[in-house]
Amino acid sequence: MKITKIIPCGRLSVEAAAIVLSILLAFSIDAWWQDYSDQIRVNEYLSQVRIDTQDNLGRLTEALQLEKAQLGAVQEILVALRSSAPMTLDSARKWTQLKPGFMWYSDPRLLDGTITALVSTGDINLVHIPRIKSSLISYLGQLQADMHEFDRCVNQFLILHDELLRAFELARKPDAESGEDSLAHELLAIQSDKEAAAIFRLLEKSIWSRTWYLEQMLAATQELNSQLITQNDR
Repeated sequence: MKITKIIPCGRLSVEAAAIVLSILLAFSIDAWWQDYSDQIRVNEYLSQVRIDTQDNLGRLTEALQLEKAQLGAVQEILVALRSSAPMTLDSARKWTQLKPGFMWYSDPRLLDGTITALVSTGDINLVHIPRIKSSLISYLGQLQADMHEFDRCVNQFLILHDELLRAFELARKPDAESGEDSLAHELLAIQSDKEAAAIFRLLEKSIWSRTWYLEQMLAATQELNSQLITQNDR
C-alpha cells in the first residue's frame, strides 16, 4: 500500500510566494542595473559633450576673429576703390600688409562627433532631463545647418578668389615689379576696374555671411555650455 504525503496548503502558499518574490527581485535587480548602466553612459556622453563644447568655444572665437579681420580688410579696400581720389601706392601697401590677408578663410573644424552619436544612435532618449535633451537636439540641428551654410559661403569665396586673381593677372603690366609690392601695384591697376570692384563687393558679402554664421554658432555653443555647466553643478 502506497502512502502519499499530504503537504499543507499553507506551506505551498509560502513556497509559491517565495518563488514569485525571488523572480520579482531578480527583475528588480536587472532593471536597477540597466538604469544604473544607462545613467553611467549618459554621464559619459554629457561629460564629453561639455569638453567638446568648451573646445568649440575657443575654435569659434578664433575663427570669428579671423573672419572679422578679413571683413575689415575687404571693407578698407572697398573704401579706397570707391574714393574719388586715386589710390596711392602707400595706401595700397598698407592694405596688402594687413594680416591676415583677404585671401584667407577660417576653418574651425568643430568637434561634433559625440553629440552626433548621442542623437543618431537614439541614446538621447536616455537623457531624462527634458531641458537638456531638447537643448542637445536643437543645438546639433542648428550647428549642422549653420556649418552647411558656412561651407557654402567658403565655396563661394573660393570662386570669387579665383575670379579676383584673374582680374589681377589681366591688370598686371608686363614690366610690373615682383615681390612684396606686386599686389599693391595690382590694386592700383584695378582701382578703376568695375568688374574687380564688383568682385570685392561679393567678397565682402561672402565674408560677412561667414561671420554671421560663426556668431550664431558661437552664441548657441555658449548657451549649451552654460546649461551643461549648470546641470553638472547640481
